[in-house]
Amino acid sequence: MVSEQPNVSATGHYSVSATARALGIDRKTLYRHTALRHIRQHRHKYTNRPFYVGSDIVRFWGAQY
Repeated sequence: MVSEQPNVSATGHYSVSATARALGIDRKTLYRHTALRHIRQHRHKYTNRPFYVGSDIVRFWGAQY
């Protein structure tokens, strides 16, 4: 986990890889935190691909520090 707050837009949509990179963790670790409901995952309406909202990323990071 990175010690600095991730530089993400509060309203931006970020893929699983981009979210993991911003937080400095592995994708599997991100999936584990998602399963434990520490961070909320959304799905695109048409493609059904998972994404994370920037405000949720910052909130998750703040809860860890």
